[in-house]
Formats: sequence, structure tokens, C-alpha cells
Amino acid sequence: MQKEANGFLTNAESMLAAMESVALSCLALTPNQGPLKTLCDQEVATVKKIREDKKNHFEPEINEHFVRPIQGYLVQYKEIQTRIGERTKRKDKMDKLKEKRDKLAEKNDLKLGEADREYEQAKQGYDDLNDELIKDMPLLHEDSEKFFVPIMSLFIVNKTKFFQALNAHIYAESQSLDLTAARTSTAVVEVITPQANSAIHRTGYQLQAPQPGDPASTGVSPRSRNSSNVAPAPGYPTGIQSQPQQQQPYAPQQQQPYGAPQQQQPPQQGYAQQPPPQSYAAPAAQVPIRPMGQPPVPARVPQAKALWDFQGQPGELSFRAGEMINVHTSQGEWWTGEIPGRGSGSFPHNYVQMV
Repeated sequence: MQKEANGFLTNAESMLAAMESVALSCLALTPNQGPLKTLCDQEVATVKKIREDKKNHFEPEINEHFVRPIQGYLVQYKEIQTRIGERTKRKDKMDKLKEKRDKLAEKNDLKLGEADREYEQAKQGYDDLNDELIKDMPLLHEDSEKFFVPIMSLFIVNKTKFFQALNAHIYAESQSLDLTAARTSTAVVEVITPQANSAIHRTGYQLQAPQPGDPASTGVSPRSRNSSNVAPAPGYPTGIQSQPQQQQPYAPQQQQPYGAPQQQQPPQQGYAQQPPPQSYAAPAAQVPIRPMGQPPVPARVPQAKALWDFQGQPGELSFRAGEMINVHTSQGEWWTGEIPGRGSGSFPHNYVQMV
């Protein structure tokens, strides 16, 4: 029973360690000082309080009123086992001396008297110990119930006190939380690119034909004319007919001031103006080139207009009817977004309308 009592203490510590491990593992998921960190810190603090109660109250009570009394009481059981073993030895010795005496009696040996005294002494030792065990064993059996009933009752009382203290700490922790957040759906909201639309499933990419004379659209620098994405010079066998180009004399271009829009140059004659072969794919759409010095045009952010007031909980976005919300994700019943200057969070989709 001492082993089982220690096992109970060990399992109680394992339960607390598991509670603490869950909180620490959850805490590792967020680097922010937000609501999640507050929840995890509260859980760790609660485990610490329960562990202190277990060490300062429950463990001493169990050791004082359960483990130590049982240790003392079990000494009697061990002594009974020792005496039973000694009785077995004495009986074996008595039986051997009796056999020896009987053999000497058959021969009418002069040593019969000495053998008879040895046998009687052995028999007396066996009988005394055997009578004692016959008397003591029922007494110990009857007393064990009187002893273990209060001992077990004390164990149950202390165990109950431990769980009451544990529940008190957990209840106090729950009172400091905003449990109304439990009304929100626990369904997983997919914020990353859906699996069906992920680029991980895209294979067999094909490059489009370059636009003649447009290095920006082909991604080929004017200095890398030997790249495989540029048509080879005339004279190489490629199966594509091309016109030999004439060498153009070098003419320096007029330097434009930095930041000024680039002027469109007239097309040059030669290879750069040859139409693409018919076996090429359709030319890619022209990509407008932003003049130097001008800022890029920002992409339009999806927005929604609030239809009703919404007062959110921690981690949710509160707004009033008529306010505009920048929408980040719009899957499921709860979307995420932000109001510039106010913050971001989740909100119910049926409170807004996309614009």
C-alpha cells in the first residue's frame, strides 16, 4: 500500500506537469504579449499554486497519517512471515530426529536415549512456535480491519482536500477569464492560401514567347544575349528561319535627367523587329513600364462596410455601422480585417457587406 500511495503522489505530479506542459506548448505558438500569453501565464501560475499546496499540505498529511502508520503496522506481517519460515525449519529438524530415533529403537541401540531427548527438545520448540502462530495470526487478521478503516478514511479525506484545493485554484483562474469568448465558433478558419489553389499543385510551367525588342517582358538583360531565352544569332541551325541583320553603326543616345519619363525610341531595323515564328506561343501581354521617379500604384485592398454595430471581445474587431473595414481573410463565418488606426481582429461576416 505504501507503493500505491507513492504512486498516487507521482500521478498527481504527472497531472500537474501535463497541465503546465500544455500551457507552455501553447505559449510557444505566439511571440506576442496578447490574450494567449495571458491565458498561458495564468495556467502556469495556477499549476504552481497547486504544486505548492501539494508539497506543503497534502504530501505531509499522506506521509504522517497514511504511509508511516502502514509502515509500522506491516512490521507485524513481516514478523509473522519470518516466524512461519522458522516453524518450517523446526518441523524439518523434528522429523529427521524422529526418524533417527525410530531407527535406533528398532536396533535397541544404546544411543536411543540421547536421540529421544534431542527429538523431544526439537518437538517442544516446534510446538511452542506453532501454537504461537495459531494464536497470533487470527488476532492480526481481526485487528487489520480495525486499523485500516480509519487509515483509509484519512487517506480519502486528504485526497478530497487535495482535489478541493485543486478545484478552488482552477475555479479562481476561470473567474479571471472572459468566458463569453466561448460563444465564438471553434471552427478552423483557413487564413493561408487554400490547398486547392496552392502553387504546390502547379506543375509543367511553360514560358511564353518573348516580345520582340522588349527585354523587360522576357526577363533577359540586354547584356545577356547568349542566354537560352534569346533567339540565337543567324547562321545557327535551329529550324527557325530568320533574316540576317545588318550591323548598325553605334549612335550614342541623349542622356535623360534622372526621374524624367523615358521617351519612346523608334523601332530599330534588324533581328530585334522580326516577328515571332508561328510555332511560338501567343505573345505575353504588354507590361506597362512605370516611369522612373513615380511611386508605384498601390493594389486595391478588399473592403467591407459595416451594416450594424459590433462590440467584440479580446482578439475581435469592434466597429460601428457605416465604418469601412480592410478585409484580410473572408472564409467561414468569421472574417479577419482591420480599421486603420484602431487595430485588427476577427468579426462576423453577416455584420458587413463587401464594397
